[in-house]
Amino acid sequence: MLNKRKPISREGLYGMVYPALKWIIILIGLLYLLNVVLWHYDSPMEVLGYLGGLSIVTFLFLLIATFALHLRFYHRVPLYYAMTLEVVNWADYYADLPWDEGGYMGFVAVLTALSVAMWMRSWLRWRQRRVMRDDVEEKADTARRSERDRRVYKAELLLLKVIPMVTAGMYVVDTALYCIDVSMAVPSLLIGTSLLPLLFIWLSSYVFQFCSYHRIFIYYVFIVNVLNYTSLYPALQMSDTKLTAVELIIAGLSLFLILYLYVKHRQKTAQATA
Repeated sequence: MLNKRKPISREGLYGMVYPALKWIIILIGLLYLLNVVLWHYDSPMEVLGYLGGLSIVTFLFLLIATFALHLRFYHRVPLYYAMTLEVVNWADYYADLPWDEGGYMGFVAVLTALSVAMWMRSWLRWRQRRVMRDDVEEKADTARRSERDRRVYKAELLLLKVIPMVTAGMYVVDTALYCIDVSMAVPSLLIGTSLLPLLFIWLSSYVFQFCSYHRIFIYYVFIVNVLNYTSLYPALQMSDTKLTAVELIIAGLSLFLILYLYVKHRQKTAQATA
């Protein structure tokens, strides 16, 4: 799965994915807040869900990535905020929670205020500790984190390998089941992904030097997301039958490319070790 090229240094790793992860998490939190505000004014934009929607698996991956890259707690607050809203929205839609629009907006207001307060408190504490900490404490803290870093790094690599494959597989199953009018609401909450988390997964696949066939899964999920998004507009809308046929054709082509690139990679590996 991983290429045998020279690994990227820690400085290069941080320089490529550290700022990307911070801004992606901030954008996801803001998109969730914007979606609630637009819904309150009867102007919902489903595109926001395709841009920054979370599932449980992508949430866990981004959360583990924040630990692997040593992001602070205040960096993770927008991620917790967005996932809380996602779970509540899902529960309200499918389980019909006992509150009206005013109760829901009150909950969102309280959650937003608590998130901002937690962000401010964590940021101020970090600034204070940064001023007071000396070099000895910094070295001791680095030594304590080394063992945890190895475990978190392995978990991030495992999820990076698994998430695109499982997500692509669930998309294919969802497309097939759609033909017989079967919904997959629960798996979409567990495994589905949107464009911003997918962007970070794609970037991470290059940073950790994954093979090209691994990224075909990512491209397939991206194309299906774009097709589903364009189907929201009447001018670009296809019939359900045509959309399902196109997605199944793309799935077949993607599978062919994955097998071709995988066999090619195995042949190169065998020649290099011969």
